[in-house]
Amino acid sequence: MVERHGFVVTVHRAVDLPEHVIPRQVKPHSGGSWELERVALSLHMQTGSAFYYLTDDTWTPTSLVFGAFLGLKQLPDTFASFEAEGETWRWYTEIVRDVDETGHEYTWTAFVCGKQSVPRMWTPAYAARSERLKRESRAAGSYAARMRRLGLEAAVERIDPLAVYERDGWICQICTSAVDRERDWPDMWCPTLDHRVPLTAGGAHTADNVRLAHWICNLHKGDYFPVEA
Repeated sequence: MVERHGFVVTVHRAVDLPEHVIPRQVKPHSGGSWELERVALSLHMQTGSAFYYLTDDTWTPTSLVFGAFLGLKQLPDTFASFEAEGETWRWYTEIVRDVDETGHEYTWTAFVCGKQSVPRMWTPAYAARSERLKRESRAAGSYAARMRRLGLEAAVERIDPLAVYERDGWICQICTSAVDRERDWPDMWCPTLDHRVPLTAGGAHTADNVRLAHWICNLHKGDYFPVEA
């Protein structure tokens, strides 16, 4: 399913449809080079318009497009505007950016029907990954710059502050009280990353050396850390 601007398109296999609802232009014929098992359709829920196309063995769209239909009637121009439900619509091709369960980035092609075309779409998973990478980059860059100013040399890992906050259950690891996730810097009670072993004492910006702390608690702690006997 693809949703854009409130308009929903669902994807189906033509072979799963009753034969009488499949347009004749889509059905394999003598001399045809395709099988119905490889035909897919995008169905626009608001108008009932369907966009038929041929896929390969991985269900990726090929260059063979059968066109857009309203019922069994083929629209004169596949990607031209058409009237339905008192509105003007059009089909268009959209490249969707996504990530799989392992975090690997990939793109896939969707045929979408709507009132406006958007050239590129990010899925929620891709958008979340993009935001995570931005947080990691900002944090790593900030601490690397701080260490350069102090003339320090230590490891600087790419760490997502939000992941650390979630790991620590939104509990300040210094005062042990709850941290309000809605507070932002420079609110003294906003969430910050505290280094268990301070950078100035040889600590590194690594996952096992950072924890959640209120900004005010972090400031009061400063460069102090307990030394085991």
